[in-house]
Amino acid sequence: MREIKFKQPLFGRSGEFLSWHYWGWMGDGAFIGPLSMGHSVKGVKGLQCTGLKDKNGVEIYEGDIVLHDRTGRASKFYYDDDSYSFQCDIYVGCYDQGVGIEEEEFEVIGNIYENQELLK
Repeated sequence: MREIKFKQPLFGRSGEFLSWHYWGWMGDGAFIGPLSMGHSVKGVKGLQCTGLKDKNGVEIYEGDIVLHDRTGRASKFYYDDDSYSFQCDIYVGCYDQGVGIEEEEFEVIGNIYENQELLK
């Protein structure tokens, strides 16, 4: 059974990023993940795990910024509602659960909440 995992940013009262809250479900419906202290912000959704790992074995989540080895470009992973798949701006196509992507070409270098400057 496949785990469905998420992470959600937690912010302090003044809006500064504090940490990540990890949670999810097992295939049998069991809840997984510790509770974290902090405040969520309305409009900030949980970011789903893509099911992929980078070249160092780090799980890639929506909103993670990855560096592509061959092009040297940084890009973010996101879920595309139109194609029902995880996408990465570096390539055009479907990357749902690893179809069409070579994980050893990517390294997670940050995320859109802590390191947005990496996309510039």
